Amino acid sequence: MTGEIFRAVEDAPSPPSFMRDQTVLAIGPLALGCCLLFAAGCRDADTDPDLRPQQAMPAPELSHYEQAATALARGDFVAAESAITKHLLGNPLDPRGLEMAGDLAAASSDSATAIELYRSAIQQAAPAMPALYEKLGRQMMTAGDPYGAADQLRASLAANPDSAKTRADFAGLVASLGMVRDAAEHLRWLLRRGKGGLNELIMLADLSVPQTDAAICNYALKQNPQDRRPLYPLALTDALEGNWERAAERLSEVTAAHPDFSPAWAFQGRVLVELGRKDSLLRWLEKLPADSDQWIEYWLAAGHWAEKDGRPAAAATAFWNAVQIDDAHGEALVHLAANLAQS
Repeated sequence: MTGEIFRAVEDAPSPPSFMRDQTVLAIGPLALGCCLLFAAGCRDADTDPDLRPQQAMPAPELSHYEQAATALARGDFVAAESAITKHLLGNPLDPRGLEMAGDLAAASSDSATAIELYRSAIQQAAPAMPALYEKLGRQMMTAGDPYGAADQLRASLAANPDSAKTRADFAGLVASLGMVRDAAEHLRWLLRRGKGGLNELIMLADLSVPQTDAAICNYALKQNPQDRRPLYPLALTDALEGNWERAAERLSEVTAAHPDFSPAWAFQGRVLVELGRKDSLLRWLEKLPADSDQWIEYWLAAGHWAEKDGRPAAAATAFWNAVQIDDAHGEALVHLAANLAQS
């Protein structure tokens, strides 16, 4: 069978010569193209740079500040401190670097160093954000300096007057330190903008009621015993409870250690009048700071003293001045009316 097929092929007529010529012409270019493609596919990767494997570009090296931030984020305080120290050697006035160094000091419970660094950061920032003041204030509280923390919150408000949180923090702190009237403006600001609540309304209703935070005061006295100012709000509570002798003892410590702390001096006069210590009052008058008359307690002391001496006109004048400071002060209004009726 196979032989027959071969013979059939052999016996079959051949294509005309012109067809063979055309076939050769058609196949020629095709073969040449294949050869060219084959040759292109066989380029040498060792000598052709386009065929060499491309190496990944190295990642840019992090700056010392970025290294510190990365290390701090993962909790590696040692590496973070090393990197931020290198950063500050080259950029000693960079507020970001100073703030981060303060964060590291705070994390290490080194409040003194953190306070110094945060202060430097605030000086270099223009202006500093409330969060930076808040960090400084927190470290001052930890170090037992609540009055210093209040000063920083006051400075933060001057730089960021629209910060409701800063106003609330400031009002709460100064009220707890015996200066409720310093908080009044900020309490009203919060309430007008819907940021306050029942506590703020209660405080505003009677600014003569002390809002002393004994825990803050006692902690500050323990941590920072040379600062006797926290005894002042504790004395306010003593007086409210009728313990005038104890209040006098506390205030004597405060005024001896802080001759310029006017709130304590003003209230000391009120206490001495209540105790009937006229000789002590005369010595008190000689040492009063010049701005003591800015405090309502000064005028209350003068009014009650004049009443005890039977001088209703002088008493009325004193209570009138007290009402100018707080026009809702119940005690001042009652005594003003009574002395006006007698004068």
